Amino acid sequence: MEVPKPAVTHIIFDFDGLLVDTEPCYTIANQAILGRYGREFTVEMKGMMMGRKPLEAIIWLLEEVGLADQITPEEYATHYDVMLGEMFKKCRALPGAERLVRHFANKVLSGDDESIKRGKPHPDGFLETMKRFPERPSSASSVLVFEDAPNGVKAAFAAGMQCVMVPDEMFHEEAKTLSADRILSSLEEFRPEEFEMTMKTMKVTHVIFDVDGTLLDTESCYEMANQAMLSKFGRKFTPEMKANMMGRNGAEATAWLVKEVGISDQITAEEFAAQKDAMLAEMFPKCNAFPGAERLVRHFARKHSPNGAQAAIAAGVLCVMVPDPALRQQSQSLKVAKVLSSLEEFKPEEFGLPPFD
Repeated sequence: MEVPKPAVTHIIFDFDGLLVDTEPCYTIANQAILGRYGREFTVEMKGMMMGRKPLEAIIWLLEEVGLADQITPEEYATHYDVMLGEMFKKCRALPGAERLVRHFANKVLSGDDESIKRGKPHPDGFLETMKRFPERPSSASSVLVFEDAPNGVKAAFAAGMQCVMVPDEMFHEEAKTLSADRILSSLEEFRPEEFEMTMKTMKVTHVIFDVDGTLLDTESCYEMANQAMLSKFGRKFTPEMKANMMGRNGAEATAWLVKEVGISDQITAEEFAAQKDAMLAEMFPKCNAFPGAERLVRHFARKHSPNGAQAAIAAGVLCVMVPDPALRQQSQSLKVAKVLSSLEEFKPEEFGLPPFD
């Protein structure tokens, strides 16, 4: 007999690829950079990098493609960040993202936060986010995580949380293997009441959203920023470069990029990052929420619910995954609370949360 899950009191949203359509930007950037060295950025590489801390992801990628002796992670990161800065300006929120985020109260934690020692699939980020809620969840299992990547779902499960997945197209098949509590096509499909009605779980009391790529479409901003920065030095930001930088730590990606394009003697990774961040700051306000995001966020915010995949599971929280299409099959093995195609499929009532109006 299946044991009912605890009431969800908090929600955690992954940002990239879940709220904002940023994932294509990372792929383009990494592909552009790797292309300069005659390397190819594959779907498998992207899957391995998603959810990791930026620098950690870049270090892994450079070793994976055999370029660790040709460019440093910092140089790579510098070039990468400039490209993303330009692309993010054109990113839009994914369906249901804005609604979903506004539905819940907002509490943001960046993967680059110094308190986060390990990136996804480790549960560190989700566990730290849980600690920062004004009203602490009674347990990690009362937290619902929204994710778009397999590593995010694994992180949610590792944290012991429930998870709803809205996978990127590249993770659709893998998502089916992750066992998310729900797999949606978009955030617009989310129904709060479903977690209690169809899954017979106890009420979810907290929700955590990943923002980049899940709620907001920020991916193109990074590409445009990097392209703008590189153009100042007569360089071009290629899809290969984008592919090589996706999912990595910002500093590492920038350092790698600067070295990759051969401008490390003209500008430091720190200077490059500072200028790129300024560009991104201008672009991000113009990013659109993905379908269903606004409704979801507004719904929980209005109900006074704090805003909040193995990391989630390890932390003892429920996890909702919205996997990249390429990872949909893998997501089926993660045992997340939900695997969604998009945030629009999320139903608050399924977790015992107030339903959308």
